[in-house]
Amino acid sequence: NVLYEQLPGGFFADVSRERGLAEPSYLLLTFGTQFIDMDLDGYPDLITTNGHVDDFRAEGVPYHMPPHVFRNIRGHFVDLCASCGPFFQGAYLGRSLAMLDWNRDGQGDWVVSHLDSPAALLENQTEPCGNFLGITFVGTTSARDAIGTTCWVTAGGRTIMQQLVGGSGYHACNEKLLVFGLGAAAVVQRVEVRWPGGLRQVFEQVPGNHTYRLVEGTQMLYGIPQD
Repeated sequence: NVLYEQLPGGFFADVSRERGLAEPSYLLLTFGTQFIDMDLDGYPDLITTNGHVDDFRAEGVPYHMPPHVFRNIRGHFVDLCASCGPFFQGAYLGRSLAMLDWNRDGQGDWVVSHLDSPAALLENQTEPCGNFLGITFVGTTSARDAIGTTCWVTAGGRTIMQQLVGGSGYHACNEKLLVFGLGAAAVVQRVEVRWPGGLRQVFEQVPGNHTYRLVEGTQMLYGIPQD
């Protein structure tokens, strides 16, 4: 799996080896790939689902393959599969991978589809876990789904940017929810939103550990109850 890091001037560099992704993924065929902040520390971790397209087991090439979980430790990725539960000890013909927060606890979960076995819903039970801020968007002058909305969140001395996108991976679309890991910060100093039509909105001193709904053009964050 190749990680391209953006450089000034619109250039990109292959940093897979320096970031710890090259060797663990070299012999695997990856389909679904998602960044998800499992421990909500503000650094997106990486999950992949793998599986071959042809059966070459007679030649010693694996057909079913294990998924991968990499923890992002300030820019370096470490393989966590051995400690992530029984599912990650198995091998599959993995294909699509989508993110959602199905139990509304702020910790992102994911669902995986396979060619020859049922889909798997993986609940994120990472401990310890940081604080979070979740935002959904409703467009008014923009399209209602608000695809293309960009959001900057400043908390704990860092600013994190995410963008709401449509197609989110191989044959997959994530839940239309942006979740920001805040680490130890319980309050967000500043939330800046740029809608696809160009409107910018700013919110300050937003309490963390809540999911909010933002309607384009309204200066209010509507709280969505957590179950």
